Amino acid sequence: MKIYFVRHGQTEWNRTKKLQGQANLPLNEQGIRDARRAAEILREIPFDAIYCSPLTRTVETANIIGACQEASVVLEPQLIEIAYGQYEGYDLIAAEQDPACEIYRYFHSPQDFQAAPDGETLRHLKERCQAFLTELRRKDAGKCVLAVSHGTFIRGVISVVCGLSDADFWKGKEQGNCAITIVEEDREGWVLRADAVEALEEAERA
Repeated sequence: MKIYFVRHGQTEWNRTKKLQGQANLPLNEQGIRDARRAAEILREIPFDAIYCSPLTRTVETANIIGACQEASVVLEPQLIEIAYGQYEGYDLIAAEQDPACEIYRYFHSPQDFQAAPDGETLRHLKERCQAFLTELRRKDAGKCVLAVSHGTFIRGVISVVCGLSDADFWKGKEQGNCAITIVEEDREGWVLRADAVEALEEAERA
């Protein structure tokens, strides 16, 4: 089976560089344009199933892409973004200037990151990513699936598929808004076919 992961379109917190997590924001005007472009890129792929995180920004993105597809959009709670708890809304520009800040550590030495009491650890996130892949294999074996999710969740999937340690969690390309990441199951297991590409032609060559 093949899974096309697409990150949601831009929100205002993306634009202003705030840590978003499970904060529930809609797409902004650029985000709607992002989703429409993704819909055009993916138009010729007949997805057998479309799943999305239940947060507004992913639902809006999935609905725009799904309007060009026959499959209906199904909410999947496992696809929700990592929970940052009290860190949600944190100014990422300020964090980059403060090495003592936990969010600085999160991006520069993720293996040392201490989640907020009401947040989620990278271990928990990756367990959720593995559970999603396992469940999808069970119910959609052999199918072509679209999963609209979030940047850190998709990085978690890549970590699971590629067997990356927490120290290498951010290894690879940044998951831009509506970038496409493709994983496929073959006889050896899950394989990363494309990492955060922005054009279908590039993804299909991977």
